[in-house]
Amino acid sequence: MLESNGYSSTIRGWLLAGGHRLALAQVGSDHCVVRRSVATPPIEAELIIEVDGDQRRSQVYLQDGISENSTFVRLMER
Repeated sequence: MLESNGYSSTIRGWLLAGGHRLALAQVGSDHCVVRRSVATPPIEAELIIEVDGDQRRSQVYLQDGISENSTFVRLMER
């Protein structure tokens, strides 16, 4: 996830799950969209959001895992 919001902020995000580091395209309060999907069962994961180099990490649970056929991932914050 790389965006500019008109204030020159650089925003990036990743999902660390099952040994994979997946770049994010979008993040919501209870979901994220990964740029590429990798089949993963329901699992604990880490959501990383970086704004202008400052990282915020959250422990999440992937309720349905990740389907190799979809980039939409449901999350529950831990």
